[in-house]
Amino acid sequence: MEVSRPNARELTPEELQELEKFKRMIEHAVANGKISKEDIQDLQNTELSHGKHNSELLYHELELYRTLVTEKLRTGGLEYDY
Repeated sequence: MEVSRPNARELTPEELQELEKFKRMIEHAVANGKISKEDIQDLQNTELSHGKHNSELLYHELELYRTLVTEKLRTGGLEYDY
């Protein structure tokens, strides 16, 4: 489903750095093909700490999480390590 966001603004260079840092965190957490409960909690805490001040950055972080974690869990490309 395509979501239209006509009022979305461009991320600042600082926000882009934060987004890249978050992406690296996700990639590190799933590098072995598994994700632990602690990894998920750490990633969610990072998202929430940014989201309190910046809904645009939170949107992009949630999209990364959905793409790099949720979709892979759904399709079998990643598994829970509990």
